[in-house]
Amino acid sequence: MARSNRNQWHKSNRDIHLDKFAKNTLGKEMEDIESVEQFIVDELPEFLPKINTDKIFIIGHSKGGVSALLYCTHYETKIEKVCTWASPFDFHRSWNSKFIESWRAEGVQYIKNARTNQMMPLHIEVLEDIEANKEKYSLLNWSKKLQIPYLIIQGTNDEAVKMEEFNLLKKHFTKAKNHIIPEANHVFGASHPSTATELPEHSEELVTVTKEFFLS
Repeated sequence: MARSNRNQWHKSNRDIHLDKFAKNTLGKEMEDIESVEQFIVDELPEFLPKINTDKIFIIGHSKGGVSALLYCTHYETKIEKVCTWASPFDFHRSWNSKFIESWRAEGVQYIKNARTNQMMPLHIEVLEDIEANKEKYSLLNWSKKLQIPYLIIQGTNDEAVKMEEFNLLKKHFTKAKNHIIPEANHVFGASHPSTATELPEHSEELVTVTKEFFLS
């Protein structure tokens, strides 16, 4: 019974997360980043006065890397450095006309999680948000507007974001530093849930390189 209840909870929790994922637009992600930054600057010092809120950095993983870069080029921000982990340059490059036509007809489309084989839903509002903001969401258009130090980290065995995306980021963000982790996958060897007491080798390198960049 305990196992059944636990499995049911995990399934329910997973479904809730997928429902949020399905409606998660780039616009919403940037609004979330803005809310967090405002909290750090305006409210956090009251509760944790020892934290230095004058030094704010941001990390974006996968699609979150796109959101982080767009935020840092569109918003007035106190963020001083940005680092992306396994970020695409254009995460909707693979959405061909047939894929989009079906999306419009059904109101939902699915993308495959290359690591878990899970089919992940995308509601029509995600497509509508991108189409309404093509220029705003184009890293090609905004790459030269980034005024803060940027580090790109990519694994060579990433099943979701290919090296082509890393090369495009490196090409268009000409002042960015970059670091390749050989054989690392999309999550740099991490797993959830995990019972390990130490970070996987690729995650350890990821954290070390990121920390050195932020503290340099």
